[in-house]
Amino acid sequence: MKKMTEQHLINAFGGESQAHMRYLHFGNQAEKEKFTNVARLFRAISHAEYVHAGDHYRALKHLKGGFVANSMAAFR
Repeated sequence: MKKMTEQHLINAFGGESQAHMRYLHFGNQAEKEKFTNVARLFRAISHAEYVHAGDHYRALKHLKGGFVANSMAAFR
């Protein structure tokens, strides 16, 4: 695998991981606000992001040691 492809997968892993946690948080907040169906949708999306992150992680299993992911996620 080319180094640029590896870095893109690493960054995608970071982005998918952050998206997973963000949607999980949104689902929990929707549940608190009694939007049960909205919470279920956010949790379903969160799970999809979790699966995507796992796919990227498995594609990078040949790498040894730590690596830095640049997900370009903004916090507001």
